[in-house]
Amino acid sequence: MNKRIGNAAILLSLLIFYSGNAVAQMTDERPKQIGLNIGYGLTAMDDVNNGIELMKSSGLDQDKISGGTSIRAQMLHPSNPNYSLVFGIGYIRAISKGTIKIPYTTEYGPDVVSAIDMEHQIGGSLILIQAGATYSKPVSFLRMRYLHIIGAFNLYHGTAYESGKVEEDNEIAWTQYMDYTNKASSFGFGFEASIMPVWPLSIKWQFCGGFGYRYAPISGFDADFLDDDFTLDFSGIFFNCGILYSLE
Repeated sequence: MNKRIGNAAILLSLLIFYSGNAVAQMTDERPKQIGLNIGYGLTAMDDVNNGIELMKSSGLDQDKISGGTSIRAQMLHPSNPNYSLVFGIGYIRAISKGTIKIPYTTEYGPDVVSAIDMEHQIGGSLILIQAGATYSKPVSFLRMRYLHIIGAFNLYHGTAYESGKVEEDNEIAWTQYMDYTNKASSFGFGFEASIMPVWPLSIKWQFCGGFGYRYAPISGFDADFLDDDFTLDFSGIFFNCGILYSLE
């Protein structure tokens, strides 16, 4: 696994290097573009899901985290007819919500409904800053204009959090409420590779879609509510769609 990750990182480095050389050697023939896309990606939240599974033994009704939603803004700066530098910033969020109800008896008798209800939320978010390169091939298949192959390195700022709202209710005596929130943040590095087909909408506007793989584990959190080796892992296959706008 580590060998495959290393090989992928080397390929991304070569793509960025040759694209950078092309910037210095050739003039732009395609317009600069800015884009905005939304998407959904699978995640490898093993440590988070292990915590959910542990709480299920106490009666928690909550699904494991399998993926998260994203939004991203990008800029493509062409260096020649086939290569562009790509820069971006994005936000990814993956959470799971659940509930647990724990009934208990009191001195008021079995006919008095007493229980502890808890709404539980756990997950994480990720801010990414991206720099990479794109190889663009003109195509005519299915009315496409271009097929972009993108490789990029990402800087991540990840936030792990857990929150809950606890309500303890006794029908005769009282109702008590308690809210809590735990958060911790850390930085990490990763990369992603994707394929993005582009369809023309007008002279300036284009529709884009695509899919790819993101490597995005975040560790090194310094928080009492997390284990020392806890990892918030957004790695996985992702899908997205959006729009591109030509600036020239």
